[in-house]
Amino acid sequence: MIRPVAAPEPGDVALRVADIAHRFKIAESTVRAYHARGEMPAATGYDKAGPWWSESTIASWDRPGRGRRRATS
Repeated sequence: MIRPVAAPEPGDVALRVADIAHRFKIAESTVRAYHARGEMPAATGYDKAGPWWSESTIASWDRPGRGRRRATS
């Protein structure tokens, strides 16, 4: 399988699994699981370090589970 290799659009930023996990305050393994199950946008590109997504793609993503958790007091 040939995986796409691309560069972020000018003015956009490439986000890795760790960046996405940090942004949403979730575990990296959760991001990997979302990706494996197709519950997040397709990766913008791949390189030796793995998949990456453009910041604009992740900013528009309505991630699973969001708002479904109980509020803690």
